[in-house]
Amino acid sequence: SNAATAFADGDALAGFAAAGATVADADVGGTVTAQIASGADVDAVGGGVSVLAEADQSATAFADATAAGAAGLVAVSADADVSGAVDAFIAGTAAVDAGGLVRVAGLSSGAATSDADGGAAAGLFAAGAVLSTATVGGSAQGHIDGGALVTGGGVSVEAGTPVGGENRADATATAAAGAGVASLSAAAAIGLVSADIDAFIADTAQVTATAGDVTVAADAVNVALATSEAVGASGLVSLNAAFADADILATVDARIGSATVSATGGVTVDAFASNAATAFADGDALAGFAAAGATVADADVGGTVTAQIASGADV
Repeated sequence: SNAATAFADGDALAGFAAAGATVADADVGGTVTAQIASGADVDAVGGGVSVLAEADQSATAFADATAAGAAGLVAVSADADVSGAVDAFIAGTAAVDAGGLVRVAGLSSGAATSDADGGAAAGLFAAGAVLSTATVGGSAQGHIDGGALVTGGGVSVEAGTPVGGENRADATATAAAGAGVASLSAAAAIGLVSADIDAFIADTAQVTATAGDVTVAADAVNVALATSEAVGASGLVSLNAAFADADILATVDARIGSATVSATGGVTVDAFASNAATAFADGDALAGFAAAGATVADADVGGTVTAQIASGADV
């Protein structure tokens, strides 16, 4: 379990002109690996074999800034990023013989949370610009490589988010500006999930379940959220823009290649994804003479979900 937290807070006060810039950046990455190496000979006739690599990672970034004076300017950025790789495998030329279940599982969950808040107040002119980005990427793999000989009561190859886990990117941006003459506020929030999930039995592997099933399963639960709010008020002119973008561009792949697979029970290849992207943008502009605002919210779900047994497989 890895966690990174960044917090930045800034305030600028002046009789004439005040300006402030605040940046918070939190990143989590790295690699988690579990393996039975090439050439290994594992004999567990009286029990099972488990090859498990698992990561639970979080990154949180919070940035806040205010400026006040005759003229007030503020810029705020918060960025939270979760990446890295999780890999569990039985390597080629390894031999595994077990009476119970042989389980190979690469499991990963990630949470990226960013919150940026900026406010400017001035007697004449006030401007606030805020950017918040949250990203969950990286990969999770579980696999039996080509040339491996694996025999168990049952054989399970898994990759994805663990039970009760998810990949979540949550970005929030808030900008506010108030002035006697003119105000400008802009807020952008971007939440992105782009994790790749891959579970497979590779070409030339030989896998046998003597008392149960052979299962290859890849699954993912992905959530992307983006919330943006921009508020401006002035005695003469007020302009604002709010932009929120939530995207899921993840791949989930489960497959049996040109391998030899036999089971006394069944052979299952399953790929599953639960994806939810939500974007919300709100803008308000108030002025004595002229007020204008632009608000855009965009939520997209893409990527691929694939389950397959190759034409060259012997199942």
